[in-house]
Amino acid sequence: MINEDTKRPLFSRKTTRVAVESPMKAPHKTAGAHHLGLTVPARVTGSRLSRVSHKHFDPEDDYIFDSTDDEEETAKPKDDHVNQLNRGAVVYKKLCKKYGKIPVKNVTKQFGEGSISLKGFNLSKKEIKALFVALLEFYVNREGGEPNGHETDELEKLDLGGNKLCRRQMTYLTDFAALHRSLVKLSLVGCNLCCRSLQDLANFLSKNRTIRQIDLSDNNFTDNGGQSISQIIENSETILELALRGNKLAECGKEIGEALRSNDTLRALDLSWNHIRGNGAIGLCKGVQANKGLETLLLSWNGFGFEGCTAMGYALKENTTLQALDLANNRIHPPALFELIKGLEQNKALAVLKLCHNPITASMTSVLLTKLYQAKESNIKELDLTGLVVDKEFEKILKEVQASRFMVVTYDHSLPLNKGEIKNTDPKNVFNIDPIRILFYMKEHLRTLDLFLKVDRDGSNSLSRDEMKFAFEREGFPISERALDSVMNYLDVNKDGEVDFLEFINGERRLKRDLIKEHEDEIIAEKEQDQKYSQVFTTKKNKTPRKLPPLNGPKMG
Repeated sequence: MINEDTKRPLFSRKTTRVAVESPMKAPHKTAGAHHLGLTVPARVTGSRLSRVSHKHFDPEDDYIFDSTDDEEETAKPKDDHVNQLNRGAVVYKKLCKKYGKIPVKNVTKQFGEGSISLKGFNLSKKEIKALFVALLEFYVNREGGEPNGHETDELEKLDLGGNKLCRRQMTYLTDFAALHRSLVKLSLVGCNLCCRSLQDLANFLSKNRTIRQIDLSDNNFTDNGGQSISQIIENSETILELALRGNKLAECGKEIGEALRSNDTLRALDLSWNHIRGNGAIGLCKGVQANKGLETLLLSWNGFGFEGCTAMGYALKENTTLQALDLANNRIHPPALFELIKGLEQNKALAVLKLCHNPITASMTSVLLTKLYQAKESNIKELDLTGLVVDKEFEKILKEVQASRFMVVTYDHSLPLNKGEIKNTDPKNVFNIDPIRILFYMKEHLRTLDLFLKVDRDGSNSLSRDEMKFAFEREGFPISERALDSVMNYLDVNKDGEVDFLEFINGERRLKRDLIKEHEDEIIAEKEQDQKYSQVFTTKKNKTPRKLPPLNGPKMG
């Protein structure tokens, strides 16, 4: 006898799937994703895009539910937002079950928030597809009332850092972003993007008008991706911040520079931890020189060196928008810094400058601070010299600068204070060492240029008699007028009363030649002295060496 419960028709399992598995045609509005199977089609329960009226649940209908979903579908109806949230979660869980994956609770838990972070989740390809289908269901195919309380139906920030995105997964992302036009911030840090994925992203961003910030750091981009990166910079009209730190960009700095010439919307560009140097650095600086919108440029850990700093000096002379520049760990030695100073003296906009951990000598720190203090156009308010040792005059100059204008300077150590100016000096020279040697001994293993700029107090590129005297007294060496005359006569070749840089260098070269000759003479004198104790004896007649007896003594018969 047949039970009454078995009179109902057998349930067909092909209708138990969520609409993702139903081969129904998608509406026209979602045509951008249909080729990847990402579109969530119209279901019997209806959606905003399908325009199908809602059909109430009838237990007599030809439906069957999986055992895990019986409680969800037959539970007491909740408000619209909770139902919408459940529908997004149901889609995600259904697809995870289909692909044999375990649903991640932290994924659906973030639905309804303005920011979703999946950083470090290491999702597989199928899990990423399930994610974006669920995002489409929740944020795009949405229907129902207004969200409750702090919840929102607009996703503004999406962080996919640490999840590998191949070309197909990149298409999932671009399709969703094209349909959901509230996305503003996108983070793809460490996603191992290949050149094709980067090109697809560049093509999408060239047309997108909503994304304002994008982070592409730590993707191991090489110069092969330079064209795609320059396309993002050149064609995008809405991106304000672009981060490309931790890649392997080098010569493509020229392409990025060309793109910066025509871009007026980008406000912040991070190229730290790359390999931009030489021609790449020069090309990038040329783009900065012509750019009219960039405000923050981060270039730490690249190796700009002399060529890059020279090009940046020219760029700063003409750039009027750049406000923050980071050149930390860029192999900036004193000659490179001197070229950079030429641009800093004429720049009116730059307010923050970072030169941390560069091979800048102690004396050049005072030169830098003095030049910025004397430059009427300079607007530097924050100077970061972390990791650098400053010389004796630095703190004194800094107090003078801070007394006249606001400036914050960060540095690690300072050398001991000098002895100060000696006012009462003996009319006779109190030391019996050549004053020329003392002058160049003041270099303290620094470059000649550093010493010259240090002595040149008025910045006239020439040393007067008073400046020379002050240099001796500042180091604690009183000098008489007679000794000072010998110094000026030795260095001032053209006898115009001042020593220019060329005369200063030639004077040092002459002193080095004299020191080398003295050293050679001392060696010869020592050899002549040692000959008195030599074991080689000579006769008075022929001056030929006499044979010495064998070391083992004479042979015994």
